[in-house]
Amino acid sequence: MKIKDIHIRMCRHKQSVMKNSEMRDGKRSNLEFLVITFETDEDLSASTFGFAGRGAEMAGEIANSIFKPFFLNKDPLYREKHWHEYRMADRWWNHAPIYSYGPFDINCWLLSALKAEQPLYKYLGAYRDTVPIYASSLVLDSPDAYAKEALEYKKRGFNAYKLHPPGNYDFDLEAHIAVRKAVGNDFKLMSDPVAPYTFEQALRFGRELEKLNYYWYEEPLFDENFHGLRELTRILDIPIIGTEVIAKHPYSVAECISTRVVDMVRADVSWSGGITATMKTAHLAESFGV
Repeated sequence: MKIKDIHIRMCRHKQSVMKNSEMRDGKRSNLEFLVITFETDEDLSASTFGFAGRGAEMAGEIANSIFKPFFLNKDPLYREKHWHEYRMADRWWNHAPIYSYGPFDINCWLLSALKAEQPLYKYLGAYRDTVPIYASSLVLDSPDAYAKEALEYKKRGFNAYKLHPPGNYDFDLEAHIAVRKAVGNDFKLMSDPVAPYTFEQALRFGRELEKLNYYWYEEPLFDENFHGLRELTRILDIPIIGTEVIAKHPYSVAECISTRVVDMVRADVSWSGGITATMKTAHLAESFGV
């Protein structure tokens, strides 16, 4: 099988149909993204979306100039070979954004699963047929807004809710208290403040989350702050989660896993190097009992 053509569409979600789309800087997110389609000589095709930040045109130009020529005429079944070759090519002055490679790798996996006539999760090696999902906020304008949204998702049958607070310590704490009060103690809650705090603030906030029975505490400090995260992991009982936005999985997170920088690691197929790298990170974490 050979990839005979690649279509790259640059897309922007209309603001008018978006709800609660404000980011921490106060701007409303346009949710720009790519849709990448592979066509093969065996009449199989696969499409996936690609993260584009706030610049789909820029991301599309990178995809067209770097990744389209790299993947054209290649066999998608050789995804491991492609992954290693691109890793070296990227070092030789591509230096593409971390979210660039993932969609192309995902399409290789999708085509492989299609050829095998299996759903992707079974082609990877199935463990279960269903997984729990949680709802996740963007930045809302009041603690009450978080509480109302969390309660709405609970009523809709979601298993848990994760807050992305604006990064003001007092506001953030008030919001987390309001949400717990609204949903009760029988509903999982997680906190993802996206690294706004000093170490001392992060430690204090973590202790408050423990009192509120939050399930995990995600990226209280920047992912690359290994020392600070390791100290939080050592001191706090609530699980600390990180590594989602560290580039070059799994190699970049090996130290985090082996020396317990965090209790749990995150990876995202969009920006962690696709399914190939995400599975490598998962197996590495499993081997260390993380």
